[in-house]
Amino acid sequence: MGKGTALANTDAVVKVDNILTDLFTTLMNSNVELTDEERKTVVQSNDFIEFVEHSSKFVERAMCEKYDFMKDYTLGLDDDT
Repeated sequence: MGKGTALANTDAVVKVDNILTDLFTTLMNSNVELTDEERKTVVQSNDFIEFVEHSSKFVERAMCEKYDFMKDYTLGLDDDT
């Protein structure tokens, strides 16, 4: 893995971390409190489990891939090609 790849992966992880930090901050400031039963329901829901699995894979790929998948590499490409 070259220096550029390591930096791109680090940038991607930082972007994901910033997104998750913003989400966490928003949730913490929302003043919504769940009961233990509501928390259990959320954590066991299929949507939550899928979100955690997808997010985990996203972060794992960000740390392993050789390109910045947060960037849209298709910008500027002609659709006829």
